[in-house]
Amino acid sequence: MRSAVAFLVAAAVWGKEFSKQDAKAALLSGPAVIIPDGYTSIAEEAFAYTAVKSVIIPDSVISISKGVFFDTPLAEVHIPSSVMLIDNAAFCLTKLKKVNIPDSVRMIGHAAFHATPLTEVNIPHSVQIIGDHAFSQTLLTTVILARETSASKTAFPPNTKVVVLTPLIEAVTAISAT
Repeated sequence: MRSAVAFLVAAAVWGKEFSKQDAKAALLSGPAVIIPDGYTSIAEEAFAYTAVKSVIIPDSVISISKGVFFDTPLAEVHIPSSVMLIDNAAFCLTKLKKVNIPDSVRMIGHAAFHATPLTEVNIPHSVQIIGDHAFSQTLLTTVILARETSASKTAFPPNTKVVVLTPLIEAVTAISAT
């Protein structure tokens, strides 16, 4: 997994980053933001402690950095199928109730969605690692994992029912000819 994380870090560094200054300028038009295409990452804490309420992230972004939306009233976000990493505390202390994690995401960092009012999340087959407290202090009662995933014991709230879907091909033990 280190090589995948190293690739993501390198791609984010070599690509074009949506900076804190870009975020500040985008918010001058109001709390609904559309990040322009062409950026590969969003800077650490770019929108942290701001009034951002909704964001559309373009298909060019592959990494959502640490604390990008930390402690904001963010209630709506479009995460595109290009994103491979949702870093530590990226959506911590937001107002998200539902999130669609695309099938491109490989890693969800520590406290990524901590202390949000999330009630619904489906975690796709592509996710390999879920960090400590990633979904702790949420309103989740059931989490659906598309496969066995390396998740910390503290990744989800206590008493959360975790359902791991078994691929159909593995679930079939015999097919009768009659």
